[in-house]
Amino acid sequence: KAASGIRSIVAGTPTANHIPSNVELYNSNTSGVQQAVLSIAQTDSVATFSGAIQLKVVADDTARSAAVTAPAAGMIIFNSTGTKFQGYTGAAWVDLN
Repeated sequence: KAASGIRSIVAGTPTANHIPSNVELYNSNTSGVQQAVLSIAQTDSVATFSGAIQLKVVADDTARSAAVTAPAAGMIIFNSTGTKFQGYTGAAWVDLN
């Protein structure tokens, strides 16, 4: 039995021109049961997580700049100084909370 992997799961009724599916990243829990930890719906590109997620954690703005040298619009990190989530707009990092 695989410990982890990537799989495609049929997620609806197939038609003549389309098979609705999700792409999943999975692992096996301590009981050996495979569980999806990330699922991306093919038709609407929505990612869902089966458990908690942890963002990249940085100590401050200087550490953030060193860790993320080429940020892209939509990136999110957690800045532990002031306990703030930050998002990149494509031009600047902004506090989200």
